[in-house]
Amino acid sequence: MRMTTSRSSWLLALAVGAMLAPTGMRAQDAAPDRTYTVKEGDTLWDLARQFLGDPFLWPEIYRLNTAVVEDPHWIYPGEQLQMPTGMMAGAASAAPAAGAIATTRNSLFTQRRIGNVSAERLGTVGRDPAPAVRAGEFYAAPYVEDQDGPRGGGEILRTADTHGISKSAEKTRFQINDPIFITPPKNRIPTVGDKYLSYALGPYLDGVGRIVIPTGIVRVEKPGLGEGTLARVLTQFGEVKRGQGLIPLDSFVMAPGVRPLPVQLGTMAKVLWVLDKPVLPSLEHYLVIDATSRDGVRPGDQFTLMTGRGQSDSGEELPDRAVAVVQVVRVTPYATTVIVIDQSQPKIFLQQPARLSAKMP
Repeated sequence: MRMTTSRSSWLLALAVGAMLAPTGMRAQDAAPDRTYTVKEGDTLWDLARQFLGDPFLWPEIYRLNTAVVEDPHWIYPGEQLQMPTGMMAGAASAAPAAGAIATTRNSLFTQRRIGNVSAERLGTVGRDPAPAVRAGEFYAAPYVEDQDGPRGGGEILRTADTHGISKSAEKTRFQINDPIFITPPKNRIPTVGDKYLSYALGPYLDGVGRIVIPTGIVRVEKPGLGEGTLARVLTQFGEVKRGQGLIPLDSFVMAPGVRPLPVQLGTMAKVLWVLDKPVLPSLEHYLVIDATSRDGVRPGDQFTLMTGRGQSDSGEELPDRAVAVVQVVRVTPYATTVIVIDQSQPKIFLQQPARLSAKMP
C-alpha cells in the first residue's frame, strides 16, 4: 500500500511538472529558425519590424551579424543573418504586448544611444570607435553636380560573360562579382586594381544642379583599350546597369572616434530632395539640403531638422520643434548630402528648415 501511494504521488508530481514545464519546452522546440536569408529589397529596418515587432530594434540584428554585415546600411541577397534569441515574432512565438515592445525598445535601443547616434553606428559596442562618417556612407551617398553631371566619365559597356545566345538577350543588369567591359574615365590609363564609382543621373534641381546617384564600385581586372578593359562589380549600392557612367573613386579618410561638437545659431538650410521619395523618410535615408561647401559645411557636421513655425487652432504662433538629426556625409559647391541618424517625429518633408547644430572640431 505504501509503495502504491509513493508511486501515485510520484505520478501526480510528474503530471503536475508536465503541466508546468512543457510550455517553455514546447516554446523552445517550436521556436522558429533563428537564421534568415536576405532577399532583394530587404533592410535591417524592415527585418526588425518583421521579426522583432519594432523597426527601431534593427541594431539588435546588426549586433549579432557584424561578421557578415560590414555596414548596416547595406545587406545583400543570399547573406545568412542570425536573429536575436527569444525576440522572434510570428505564429510560432507569442506576440508581445504593446507595453512589452515599448519596454524592449527602451532597454535594448535607447540605452545604447550616445548623443544623437546609436552606439552600434559609432562602433562602440564591442569594437573600436568608428569614424563619424563611414566610407560606405560616403560612397553610396547621392550628391549634386553641375547640371550636366560629372564630366569626362567612362561607361559600363556590356557583360563580359560569354553565352550562346543572341546579343539582344545579353544581361544588362549586373551583380557583385559579375565581369563587365568598360570604357575608363577620360585621361585615365587603367591599371589592375583601379576602382571606379558607377552612377546614374538623377533629376535636375532648378537653380542648384544635377543629382548624381552612385550605384556601385567596379574594379579593373585586365587593362585594355576601349572594350578591352575588363572589370568586375565589387560593391553595389543600387542597380548597376549597362550604359551607366564611371568616375574615379575619390579617396575618403576620416579619423575614428572624432565627434562633432554642439554649436549655437548655426547655418540655416532647407531640404531640397529625398532619395527614392519615401512616403515617410526615416532613419538611414539620404537627403539633400541647400547648404554648400562655401558655407563651411563638411562631412561629420550635423543639422537638426525643424517643424517650422506654425499656428494653433486658436491662432497662436507655435515655435520650431526638432524633428530629426541628420549627419553630413558629402559636400559639393552645389549642395550637401546628409543621412538621418536620429528622429523623434515622422515629419521630414521638402523645404523643411534645418539648422547646423554640431560641427566637427
